[in-house]
Parts: sequence; C-alpha cells; structure tokens
Amino acid sequence: MTTVRIRETRRLSKAWGSLHVDRWVLVAVIVMGGLLAWLSIRRFAGYNTGMHDLGNMAQSIWTGTRGRPLELTYKDASLSRLALHVELIYFLIVPLYRLFPSPVTLLMLQALLFVLGAFPLYALANRRLERPGMARIVAFTYLVYPAALSSVLFDFHGDTLAVPLLCFALEALDRRAWRGFAIWAGLALLCKFYVAAPVAILGILLLLDRERRAGLIIFGMACLYGALAFLVIRPLAATAGAADTPAQASILGYLRFYFGRVQNLAAFDPLPRLATALVIFAPALWLGWRAARWLVPALVVALPSLIAVGDISAYGFRFHHYALAVPFLCVAVIYGAARLRELQTRAREIHARAPEGRRRGRPWRGELGMTLAMTLMFTIGLIDVPLNPLFWVSPPGWGMDSWAYGRTSRDVVKDAWLVQHVPSETPVMTSMMLAPHLTDRFALYLFAYPSEPEFEPVVPRLARVDMAIADALFDYTAPGVVTGFASGHPHATLGGVLHDLPAIRLLLSDPEFALTETRDGLLLFERAPASGKALVQRVAALEAREASASLAEFDDAIALLDAGVVLEGRRLHLHFEWQPLTSMVGQPALIAVSRLDGVPDARMVHLPTLALRPTFSWLPGQVIEEEFIVVLPD
Repeated sequence: MTTVRIRETRRLSKAWGSLHVDRWVLVAVIVMGGLLAWLSIRRFAGYNTGMHDLGNMAQSIWTGTRGRPLELTYKDASLSRLALHVELIYFLIVPLYRLFPSPVTLLMLQALLFVLGAFPLYALANRRLERPGMARIVAFTYLVYPAALSSVLFDFHGDTLAVPLLCFALEALDRRAWRGFAIWAGLALLCKFYVAAPVAILGILLLLDRERRAGLIIFGMACLYGALAFLVIRPLAATAGAADTPAQASILGYLRFYFGRVQNLAAFDPLPRLATALVIFAPALWLGWRAARWLVPALVVALPSLIAVGDISAYGFRFHHYALAVPFLCVAVIYGAARLRELQTRAREIHARAPEGRRRGRPWRGELGMTLAMTLMFTIGLIDVPLNPLFWVSPPGWGMDSWAYGRTSRDVVKDAWLVQHVPSETPVMTSMMLAPHLTDRFALYLFAYPSEPEFEPVVPRLARVDMAIADALFDYTAPGVVTGFASGHPHATLGGVLHDLPAIRLLLSDPEFALTETRDGLLLFERAPASGKALVQRVAALEAREASASLAEFDDAIALLDAGVVLEGRRLHLHFEWQPLTSMVGQPALIAVSRLDGVPDARMVHLPTLALRPTFSWLPGQVIEEEFIVVLPD
C-alpha cells in the first residue's frame, strides 16, 4: 500500500509539474486577455452594450453588495437572478464589485478569466501529445475560437465565466484528480443551472470508460444540482419576488419563453441555424471526430439554442449560448490528435521498413495545424476583432465604428451628464443603451423590452420612478440584428434616432413629470420638480393662411416663417413658426434640430414638433407655432 501511494504521489507531482507556464502561451494569454478586455470596455464606453445582458448582471451584483439576493428590475418586477438562471457564482463576485462598482469590473473579470483556460488545455495537450509545440497550438486554438471570442465580447454572462472553469475541470478529470475536478466542476455549476447538462454527460462518459463509481457520482451530483436549481431554487426565488413576477420565472414559463412559439415552426428556417452549427463545430471537427464522444457534451449545450423557437430565439453564433461547448470541443481536438498520433505510430511500427513519412498519410502534427488554421479562418471572417479586415475598415457596426468599439465626443458628454444629473439609487426609467451606465440602483426600468410588441407597459412602470432619461438623438442602430432574436418581430431594426420617441411623447404629456435638463438630445424628466425648474415645451396649430415670405425652406416641404431667441442666464427660450409647403400627412416624420455654432455636442431638438405635433400631422397651409426652453452647457 505504501509503495502504491508513493508512486501515485510521484505521478501526480509530475502531472502538476506539467502545468508550468509556457512562455509562448503566457504571451498569448496576456495579449488576448488585454485585447478582449480593451474591446469589451470600449464597447461599453461607447454606449453600445444594452441592459440585456450586461446591465442586468451589473444591477444584480450591485444589489448583492447591498445585501439583496442578486435582484434586478425585470419588466414590472423586482426579481432575483436566482429566479431565472440560478447564477450563484455572482455571489463570489460581490466583494470585488463592492470595491470597484462598475460594469467595467465585470467585463475585465470575464475577459481575464476566459484566457486563463488556455493553461489547463495546454497542460492536458502536453501530457497527451508529449509535444510542447503541439500543446501551444491547442492553447492558441482555444484563445481564438470564434464561439469563445463572440461570447466574451457579447456583454457579460455566467456561462462565459464557466468556460475556463470547465477547462480546469477537464484537465483534472484527465489526471483523475477527483478533488480538483470536484472544485472546478462545482464552480462551473454555480455559473448557470444548465451547466449541469454537460457535466452529467461527463459522468456518462466515465461510465463508458468503466469508471463506474466516479461516473455515477458525477452524473448523480450533476442531475441533483440541476434539479435542485431548476425545480427548487428558481421557484422559491420567484415566490419571494414581487407579485407581478414575470411568467419566465415559473418552470413552464421558462420553457415557453425559449421554446414556446410552436406556431412559428412553419417559418422555421433551418439554413441560418445550420450555418451557426457549422461555425460552432467545424473548426474542432477536423480532428475532434476521432474522439467523437467528447463532442456529445458540446452538442448537448448547442442543440437547445439551435432549435429554440420562443420569445427570445437567439440562435446566432454571435451570442453567448454556445460558450459552454468550447471546452469540450478543444478537448475533443486534443484526444482526436492523440488518437491519430497513436494510429500513425502503429503504422510506422508495422511498416518499419518503409521510408520515413510514407504510408502514413498526413502527419498528425499537420492535422493539428489545420485545426488552428480553420479556427483562424472562421475568426478572421466572422468575428469583430483586429484579425478581421472589417475591424480596420470599420463599416457600420464593425471595428472602431461608433456602433461597435468606437467612442465619440457625445459618449464623453453622456458620461459627465449622467453623473451630474442622475443621483445614484434614485428609481429611474431609461433607454436600453443608457441603462447599463445607471445600474447602481434598486429600480431601473426600461421604456420597452424586446419581447413586448406594444408600448403600453411603460405607463404603470412610470409610476414607480422619480426620473426618466430619454435620448431624442438615439445614436445606436443595428439593422437586422433582431432577426431570429425577437420572434414576434423577425425583421425589426434595433435602435434608430426615433427609438425613444414613444417615451418622449408620453413623458411630455404626463402631468406628473416635467423636462428639467437637456444636452445634445439627452433629456431628463423629473417627477414634480421644484418650481421654475421645468423647461416649457409648447406647440399649437394656428389657422391656415397663404404662405408669406419665409426665412428659410427645408427640402421644399417646410417653410420657416419666423424665429425668436431670448437668453436668460443659461436658459434659452426659442420660438418658431413653421408652415408646410405640401401635404405632410402619411410622410415620414422630420426632426428639427438647432445647434450652437462653435459648441460641440450642444444640439437642441425641437421636442414640441418632434413628439407633441409631429410633421406628419401637419395640414397644408397650417401654421405650426412652437415654443420651448433648453439649458445651455457651461
């Protein structure tokens, strides 16, 4: 018994010794970690991340620093994340967020944690392939795998956090280091309840390897945790929430939310889903098919997203839903390469008399190189990182464009304006792209949510807030990104300059709220503000009269008959009279915007004619008179 223990100790010592940091892998980890963190932060700083999902996670973890159970504002409810995906891992992030309370903290943590997964994969590959150079290729493949990069760059999610934890767990499993495996797999399970599915498959794979005891324990514990999280923790957390808890928090409601639109099956288009499957699996299949059973956990993760038909059907590869497949795909590559190496070694022994390099096919090292080449091909062609030429060309929504990683002078103005005028912890309602920058509060409602086809739900929510922040020059647009995302609106465009117009119209008409601050289209509405603080916004239609001499004409459609400006301190009173030169009924709305020459980011949107009496309601010959007040920047 003593001899066996000594040998085992030496074996484990040798195995752990292989976890040394390879200098090339270390350089790659530092470069990719820095790059992914920088890109993620740039996207946030450019106001190109939405309340779903970064904002939700940041608010949940912020409320955790205040002693709440990861609460967020979701539609009409204050709801714990435990009632949705059971991301217990966020409790471990709460102390860090307490020290650095910003979504930037989460983005940096996610990027840096992800790249650490390269180390256990390198160790596993080095042990199995006995070639440090080939192990580096595996680590590089992981670091540039398209499904992994898109997940890291798409906001912040528990399943993305689970990716490196599963890499460490799989490395420990290969050594049969059960304690280490239990720790890493346990942490991965805490990231999201459905991590239990691939971990349970690991138990089945061990059973097939005749590791019956370990296989049964892993399978049983994964199933037990999954059932506990889904059937017990979620319902209990939902019951503890508000009375208007959304249906998604219930067991059947959750399933309906992702898979319940059966009536849309007639419009189910398999081609884009097959294309997504190709992006996810193709790079690893070059070698991974030789270790096909390791592809099963990846398939278990990917298949539900590929076939999802519900209120949210985000099957595209640019979302985060395929992140959990990446560790298993990389392990399949390692074991596939090891299998091919073994076959080619046997072939050399059988044909020992043949010249070196013949009768063996392509060397296994070349096959591993092809895997990395295919991975790079997909990443270069599809993922918005510096490897992709589109990153440098920066068309709309790519690279350093203002809708991707670009940061404009207006974004800088937003930062200062929000800090100056929106106190922390004040209940707020706002736009989806402003919300992630206002997460340090218990109540943070959106004007509209992706699965809501109508705008009426905003009315009861408005009664629960003290401030509303809208953007009359909404500067984010992503044409076509909602295709396959919100099933009820398959051809919708996300964003657009008029995105907040329904909310602005409602707020201008609500007697409980008044506009009190403006800056370059940013609008702050307060409930019952102090006397004299409200910025008057009026519009009236005067009797029709023949067109007289005008000060200016716009597109041969609208004439400016009169204009007046009065300055009182920092308050600018503006008066305009307009007259349509042709019928505007049924035409697209036109927006009048004034600006101060020489003052950047100080545009003044004519809200009365934008929201209260839009141009498409003007009748021929009618004179439209508008008055409004704006506050000038310092």
